[in-house]
Formats: sequence, structure tokens, C-alpha cells
Amino acid sequence: MKLSKMRVTLSQNPKETTNCPVYYHQTQYIHQNPKTINQSSDYCTLPILTNWSFLIRNHISQGSLREALVVYNDIRRIGLDYVGVVPLILKACASLSFLGFGKALHAETIKTGVDCNVIVGTSLLGMYAKCGDIIDLRKVFDYLPKRNVVTWNAMIGEYLRNKETNSASILFEKMSIRNAVTWNEMIDGNGEMEAAREVFEEMPHRNFFAWSSMISGYCKKGDVNEAKAIFDRIPVRNLVNWNSLIFG
Repeated sequence: MKLSKMRVTLSQNPKETTNCPVYYHQTQYIHQNPKTINQSSDYCTLPILTNWSFLIRNHISQGSLREALVVYNDIRRIGLDYVGVVPLILKACASLSFLGFGKALHAETIKTGVDCNVIVGTSLLGMYAKCGDIIDLRKVFDYLPKRNVVTWNAMIGEYLRNKETNSASILFEKMSIRNAVTWNEMIDGNGEMEAAREVFEEMPHRNFFAWSSMISGYCKKGDVNEAKAIFDRIPVRNLVNWNSLIFG
């Protein structure tokens, strides 16, 4: 691997600067020992938190999720605490189904008091949902002081994937603001066509996904006539709608 040498200004205090050589390869900083902060040597770490965040983002964007977790461990090992990378690490845990790591990170967020942050809370919901832990998922949801439509959709979607349609319906009725994702989740994820039809008829603005979900649902139930009736009501049909009727 060919390395080119460059100089960067490193500092944890914006008023102080320390120059040291860093070896750089493409978009990745090569760091040896996170403790070598402000030391002049052949290798120098990047103590600025935004650089750690860049490194983690870079690993995740390249699919190197385990490496992202290693970098986060380096951050914590030297005593740095950066809430900005927590959602990124939770995303990595979700993709890897590392529930244990995710729970440990959740415990850290509770200690630092950032678990109430909407972005962190939503990331926790995503992690528990991806790992299939619906019990802790609901605990996080209930504990959030502020919830947005994304957090509501995450909880409803996971209930539907676990066939807990009644729990999903209860949350759906409590929502003050719903978006297209909310309606689509309730229509597509509901195993009972009667219940899905009821939600569908209440939907204020039906998109092509909602129409297709209803058509496919009736076709799978063997009720082709009802599927055709729904299809005939579509104001503007597209290829997806036609495929739903033809292939079910």
C-alpha cells in the first residue's frame, strides 16, 4: 500500500495547534496508537473528534462495519466521548446483528444522558428492531420524551413484522401525525385483508404502493375479483400496479 505523507494541524483546544506528520492513504487515516496525541513521531493519531467521526463514517460507507466498531472502541479507550458517532455505531450494530454490543452502547447512552436525544433514540429503535428484540424496542420507545413520525413508524413496523397487529393498530390510532410510510406499513404489513382494507379506505392520499399492496393482498388470498375491483379504482395506473394484478 502506497502511503503519501501530509501534515495536519491537531488540537483538542482550538486555541492551540500542534503540527505532526500523518500518513494518508486515499481517504483513510492510518493510526497506530490512539494515546499518541500531540506527539511528534512517524505516526500520529487524530485526536479531533470530527476526524474520528470521519474515520467511522468512512469505514461504514465502505461496508467495513467491524472496523468501525474497533475505531469506536479506540475512542472510548482513550476517554473520549462523542455523541455524534453513537447513531453510526448503532447502525453498524444493527447491520451486523450485534445485539450485545448495541446493548452495551445503550447503557453508555443512559449513563451520559443522551438516550433521550431523538436521533440517538431513533437509532436505538432501529438497532433493536434489526436485532429482533421487540421487548427492549418498546422500552426505548416508551422512554423517549419526544417522538417523531420516524420513531412511531419504526415501532409499528416491528410489531407488524412480529405479527402483533393489534399492538400496531393501537399505536397507529394514537398517532397525531402520519405519513405515507405509516399508512403503507399498516396496509402492507397487516395479515388480515379486512383490517388492511379499513386502513386503506381511511388513507387520505393513496400512492401506487398502497394500491399495489391491496391488489397483491387480495390476489394472494385468491380473491381475484376484489383485486380487479381495486385495480379499476386506480386513477392513474403504472407498471407496478399492472404487475400486482398480473402476477399477484
